[in-house]
Amino acid sequence: VHGQSTFVGHVTLVALFSAGCTFCQGQTVGLERMRNELDVDGHDAQIIVLNIPGAQPYQQELVDRCAFPLFQDQANLQAMEAYGGDIDDMFVYGSDGKLAAYLRNDGTISLSHDDGYAKVRAAVLAAR
Repeated sequence: VHGQSTFVGHVTLVALFSAGCTFCQGQTVGLERMRNELDVDGHDAQIIVLNIPGAQPYQQELVDRCAFPLFQDQANLQAMEAYGGDIDDMFVYGSDGKLAAYLRNDGTISLSHDDGYAKVRAAVLAAR
């Protein structure tokens, strides 16, 4: 169980994904790699995936690829809509809880490409 207190005081990346999307599944693998690297390097960062409503049947596709929390949005909650982003977007929050970076999926944040991986990693490291 993860509550808000789990993330308070930590840099936190929130990714808006659809578990049934192969691109999102690949992004999850990249985020897990990043999580491990940041941990080994001594950086305090948390990663969360918010799965879109209706993609519950595919949750295991993401869960099998990562050790960070997957939160399931529900149609009656509309948490993803509250972010104001789209599927594949990422939000990086500083340890103070303030938004430090909004990474729109504009083709430049693909974690399977070195430059995309570096862009996301740099945003996480810059958000202290």
